[in-house]
Amino acid sequence: MKLLLENCKKPLVMVAAVLLIGAMLAISPTPIEIEATSWKHELAQENAEDAKYPGEIVDGVYKTLRKKARGPLSISEALMTINTMSKVDVMDSYLDHYGKKVSPAESRRIIYQIYGIDLEAVSDLGAGNANGYPEEIVKGVKKSASFTQSE
Repeated sequence: MKLLLENCKKPLVMVAAVLLIGAMLAISPTPIEIEATSWKHELAQENAEDAKYPGEIVDGVYKTLRKKARGPLSISEALMTINTMSKVDVMDSYLDHYGKKVSPAESRRIIYQIYGIDLEAVSDLGAGNANGYPEEIVKGVKKSASFTQSE
């Protein structure tokens, strides 16, 4: 029996080490997920008080600000910055976060969330077609378009 224990000692230690390392790797992602959830939760709570923009917009702009800061950025500091940004800057920052080509439907949704302008309703009123604009505006746009094409 003693000989059997001595022969099994090394493999048993190896198996225990592998199991211990595996358990440590399996446990380590959990705190990261909890931390990620907690800043999103904190962001949602603080933004709910002074909700100038929807949570999705604030979340995207916050991520862009964090990336630009290249360091720690408190949520309260970020929200203060977001609330003082112009709507154009908010939209630019959100689109920077978005990182991909935005579909027309998605851009209409984003414009509505930031500016409160329903482009579908504007289009339904006929304000979005060339027949709805005064002639001098149509001429100016055509002149500008032909000028940029010749460059």
